[in-house]
Amino acid sequence: DHTERLFNAVKVLGLEMPYSRDEVNQAIIETVKANKCPEGYIRPLVFLGGATRNFGDLVLVENSEMGFAKVSQVHLMIAVWPWGTYLGSEALEKGIRLATVAVPRPHLSHAKICGNYPATLMTKQLAMKNGYDEGLQLCDGLVAEASAANIFIVKNKRLITPPLSLSILPGITRDTIMTLVIDLWVHAIGVVEERSFGISELYAADECFLCGTAVEITPVREVDNRTIGLGKAGLTTKKLQEIYFKIVHGESRQYAGWLTEVR
Repeated sequence: DHTERLFNAVKVLGLEMPYSRDEVNQAIIETVKANKCPEGYIRPLVFLGGATRNFGDLVLVENSEMGFAKVSQVHLMIAVWPWGTYLGSEALEKGIRLATVAVPRPHLSHAKICGNYPATLMTKQLAMKNGYDEGLQLCDGLVAEASAANIFIVKNKRLITPPLSLSILPGITRDTIMTLVIDLWVHAIGVVEERSFGISELYAADECFLCGTAVEITPVREVDNRTIGLGKAGLTTKKLQEIYFKIVHGESRQYAGWLTEVR
């Protein structure tokens, strides 16, 4: 799924990946093995290289013998490094404090591209400067996403998350959670709503959590100095955490096909 999203982002930018999906997946496996990293973060990055004169899949590059020649300039690098708990060791259990911030949202938020990261950095920094753990972006007054995570709320046993039409990132963990809730009826929740909601509905939520590859499933105990629910991880959030961590640690036969084994 992560590789598919990478290819989709490349397509959005009008580029052409010089490798197949299988080749990229195998390269990621080999990079993990070479770095001997049993648990960490994997970052594939597609970029344009060379002495470019024009941006695009085929660009003009300077060549001392031929003058200028058209060659493919799309490159792929893969980095792997150890990764701890993104928002701190206590965040997964006790929850975090979230703050809405006024940061202009990039138009290509639905594609995971480097040009979106300045907005991510500003969102995080503004929140932390005001004493919060994480920032929350709004889109025309509607809840969109955190700096590097999708957001869910629980209200009246309904799980609600902003729709992709708000130009939010189509998170892999977001999709995982929606699938799990529908498959397993987590904590009697059988309904997942993808719909817009405002900040007041977030304040009144029974539970709230962020999700993503880095943040995993992190409870939100407070938003803009307003306590969410009981001010701690709710029952639905805890149950989703339990199921999610069993899956990522290879302890679930039902969802074993979601994992790629590295030997």
